[in-house]
Amino acid sequence: MVHALAAIILLGITVVAKDEKSPAVQSLRTLWGDRLRVNPEPRKDDVVLVLDGDPKPWIDAGATVVLDLPLFAAAFGGSISPVTMDNPNRLPIDPYDIKAIEAAGREYGEYLSKKTPPSESTLAIKAGLQAEVAEPIPSIRIEARDPALRGFAVGDILPWCGQRKGQYRQRTLSGGSAQILAASTVNGGGVIVRKGSVYGIDFDLEEPNNVWDNRGAFHKWVPLSNLAGPGVRAGRYWPKKPTVAEFAREVKAFADTHPEWALDVVGRRGVDEIHSLTLGDPARPLYVFIGMPHAEDEWVPALGSLSFAELLSRERQRPEVNARLERFSVKIYPLIHPSTYESPLFEPGKGERDVLHPEKTKNDRAYSITQLHQGGDVLVPACGTPLALAKRVAERAKEDFAGRHVWWTHLHGKYGPQVWESTAPVAEMPPSWSAYWWQDGKTSCYGLYPHDVVFSAKAMYFIEQDFIGLMPERFTQANAHHALHRMFFQHSSLATLLLTDQTANWCLSILLTDHGSDDRDPEWRPTRK
Repeated sequence: MVHALAAIILLGITVVAKDEKSPAVQSLRTLWGDRLRVNPEPRKDDVVLVLDGDPKPWIDAGATVVLDLPLFAAAFGGSISPVTMDNPNRLPIDPYDIKAIEAAGREYGEYLSKKTPPSESTLAIKAGLQAEVAEPIPSIRIEARDPALRGFAVGDILPWCGQRKGQYRQRTLSGGSAQILAASTVNGGGVIVRKGSVYGIDFDLEEPNNVWDNRGAFHKWVPLSNLAGPGVRAGRYWPKKPTVAEFAREVKAFADTHPEWALDVVGRRGVDEIHSLTLGDPARPLYVFIGMPHAEDEWVPALGSLSFAELLSRERQRPEVNARLERFSVKIYPLIHPSTYESPLFEPGKGERDVLHPEKTKNDRAYSITQLHQGGDVLVPACGTPLALAKRVAERAKEDFAGRHVWWTHLHGKYGPQVWESTAPVAEMPPSWSAYWWQDGKTSCYGLYPHDVVFSAKAMYFIEQDFIGLMPERFTQANAHHALHRMFFQHSSLATLLLTDQTANWCLSILLTDHGSDDRDPEWRPTRK
């Protein structure tokens, strides 16, 4: 398990660089705004990133200093070794040929729904896509716990490299007396190292973005953010998508080490148990959070529900949180549909079915219910829940997530650094989405609850999170993406740290936002607009 988070202290953050308009400086200005100082005089109470020049004044001042790896070698000894690896296109098509990708998705969707055999060309795309996701890439293996690596566990492996002209590149440190915090999976050399209060990191990476070939840069600024604060709040990096049995073991291990949460079995799929976790008296009004309600590729928020449970355990004595928990309890269903989660492992229509036990849920007094989904980046108030309430939730989420993660994207026709909290988007529910809640009039939430339990709730939400890093980005951006994602089970887990952090942040914001007079309209009914 990832180690517990101590109280976060926001330190001053400084960057020393020749080019004050470089992409790296742009990223950090966007992330930290006025907190960031560029090329000032040295002082002790700072976290300092030195990209150019002499780091000695900062080291002598006693600051926490982060150096690009060659500067670290120059200061403390050791030699830099370059690592390169070819990055061929393993697909039989151009990975940006959206027409070919969507055609394959539609055809594979026909196979999933009607068992129509896919063509050789679609099977070739499937095989190439699997090879692309599984391809070797210069990565790091976490070797030691350290404040800079909060969110990662010892043994985790994640891509860490730049790429240019069809080739991945990485720099490693050998020799010297530094402690290796993260080692190259290629040659065992240090990629993230430490000596005292000075860190060395290979920063010869692009800026973080959602481009598949640049995935080695996705976590570029996480160590620096962790050191300067606030960094990772509750997220966890998962080195791979777990099986249902593996995730169930994680849920049970969490319950074993957090006795404040009550573990229950609310259903089964064959021998696999379907669990709930409850914090507080279950007879109280409940804030309910549901992971994996549908769609085999929307699996990361299920992992994020466990991060939310860990965050709530850690913060439950904070006065604001404690006051909320004196009025309400919290119930999490981390993964309610194992058969859907693992459906890519089976032929269409095969595999055992999920059986939920309604006698375990029928007496729940649901005050607020949130379904955890992927496929967008938005909080959606559902079924008569006021947009004004959702906007207040989003304002809290935005404030609490500020300064944690930055990436580059296109926005309003301009490419540059962006932070999630600049928008924390909220949107009205499309009428067709009512089917996720209002089903047969007898049950709701895909069989988890009786209809009346759900529609007595004072608020309902969708948390929608982005598809990031599962596979080459056009496959997640395409129409028919569900079918494309279901071509195989083992997606890339690249973005799990960021997304599980966002899941936990959204869920806590929902819990802590008082409704005031903004309860859901009990007269709401679905329409066909």
